[in-house]
Amino acid sequence: TGSATPDLPGFETLGPVQGCGKIDLLFVIDDGGYIQVEDGAEDAKACRDSSVGFIAAMQEQAADYDLHVMVVKGDPKFVSAGGLKGCCKEEKPCDVLGTYPCDINQVEFTECDSTLGAGVRYPTGFMASNRDCALEDGRRYITEAQDDFATAFDCIVNVGRSGDGQEYLGAMVKAVGPTLNAPDGCNAGFLRPDAMLVVVILAASWDDKSKGTPEGLAASLIAAKDGYIDGIVVVGVLRSVDDFVQSLCGDAPNDLTRQVVEQFPNHVLGSYCAPDMGAHLAKAIDVIASACERFTPPG
Repeated sequence: TGSATPDLPGFETLGPVQGCGKIDLLFVIDDGGYIQVEDGAEDAKACRDSSVGFIAAMQEQAADYDLHVMVVKGDPKFVSAGGLKGCCKEEKPCDVLGTYPCDINQVEFTECDSTLGAGVRYPTGFMASNRDCALEDGRRYITEAQDDFATAFDCIVNVGRSGDGQEYLGAMVKAVGPTLNAPDGCNAGFLRPDAMLVVVILAASWDDKSKGTPEGLAASLIAAKDGYIDGIVVVGVLRSVDDFVQSLCGDAPNDLTRQVVEQFPNHVLGSYCAPDMGAHLAKAIDVIASACERFTPPG
């Protein structure tokens, strides 16, 4: 699934909408899984293909947008859940997209590389890029100043499928919170007060570690925009939505992640088991366009 770039609609309805020239785009990705599991490889590819298609449409069809793009994952550890023992066997099961850093002492990584909610710049594990994505100016997110925007995004979005217990909602909240966005924080400069915040959650498993209520978690996102809920679009492509005759997905209205997404008037919900996840991201294009028409930046 997800092998072809989705046919995404255009931004014709936007026009030169004042105030929506900037978008801070946060991808929240469930990286849970097991090394060398075929389903995990297929999930990773579908996630990557749909996300890359979405970003391409945002760039090509809204060329005047000033984009910040960041990816966070549900397991903050730098190494995969199996660690060196799982990835550095003789057959090298994690070396699908890049060479897993088995000699961890030779890798230049910081505390931010293992901080929940910090932007990913060196994804590791099974089906991960397994390399430093060389983001400009040492940032943990991509800006329009990036030399090769598409290649950089393709690198950071491949977070892999060998993470441990998932806390991606916690990562989402921390990613836009005051600590990580402080001048000396891991994500410094990502969140801009005059930009639309778009959050895309791609989750094939349950978040079994994040604490809080749907209302409380949503309130944390809203607080990041100084209470301006119309300045936020949230997209959830989740296992708790619909049922495509696959054991992975099913209709679960009480899922915490689904309930968080539904707190926002500007939202899109779709099934992770859909034949093409990109179709749900295509819907987000229209929702973003509509939200932009109403967006009034502060000041």
